[in-house]
Amino acid sequence: KCRFVLGCSSGAAFMGTFFGKPVALSNLIPVTTMPFTKNDLGLHKRIVDVHTGRELSIFEALESPVADGFVSSMYGAQYTHFENESGDILRLAKAMINQIDGRKTNAFSIEYKPTDYAYKTLAKIIS
Repeated sequence: KCRFVLGCSSGAAFMGTFFGKPVALSNLIPVTTMPFTKNDLGLHKRIVDVHTGRELSIFEALESPVADGFVSSMYGAQYTHFENESGDILRLAKAMINQIDGRKTNAFSIEYKPTDYAYKTLAKIIS
């Protein structure tokens, strides 16, 4: 019996939703995507400004021209994205376990725009 499904937004991880299990998705892209339910957590790929080397916060990424970008070629010359590292994914898994066990997490909600893929999602983000 699983407690949750750990995956990415490829589609197979959403079987957890189908069977009523929480879903923790890493490497989410574009930043306007999220899992669906109030029990789910998401962790987006890192969006970096190529010129400064600075990683954008999720709020900056949502307001950037690459918010809906699926692949690096959609990011132009100013931005790129990086996969989550193993430590990031471990942090996501621990956050999910804490949430399931009723302990505090660093997860938070974002109010997405009606044009965003994640509009009206109940899932939370960790950063």
